[in-house]
Parts: sequence; C-alpha cells; structure tokens
Amino acid sequence: MLSQLKALTPLALEKMEKMLKNDHIAAVAKVRLIEIILERTFGKVESSVKVTNNQESVEAAQAELDAIFAAYNAEKEGGTVH
Repeated sequence: MLSQLKALTPLALEKMEKMLKNDHIAAVAKVRLIEIILERTFGKVESSVKVTNNQESVEAAQAELDAIFAAYNAEKEGGTVH
C-alpha cells in the first residue's frame, strides 16, 4: 500500500502545481494547498501560549462575566435580548 502511495506522489505534485497555476481555482483553495505543501516540507510552525493564573486575573474575569450575565438577564426581563 505504501509503495502504491509513493508511486502516486509525482502525479499528486503535478496536479498541485497545475492547481496553483490555474486562475479558475479559488484563492482559498490555493492558500490551503500552499499550507499543506509547506507543512509537509518544513513541518508545522510551533506556537506557544503563556497562561498565567493569579487570583487578581481570575477575580477580574469573574467580575466581567458577572456583569455580562447581569446585563443579559436585565435585557431578558425587559424583553429586549439581543
């Protein structure tokens, strides 16, 4: 099976090249194709997120959520929920 897939690689690359050069192929499809090619060639770009958890930020987030829910409930009781 793997050898059959490897045998199809040149054809797949040829089709990809034709798609990239075809003006009738949507730009979004071309961008996705380019992403796939680059990821397979160079690997996915690593990303990282720094997450901090301190009491002040938790309390601030909770206060924001409380305000949002209070506003929603006030509108709901007034019959004008957006």
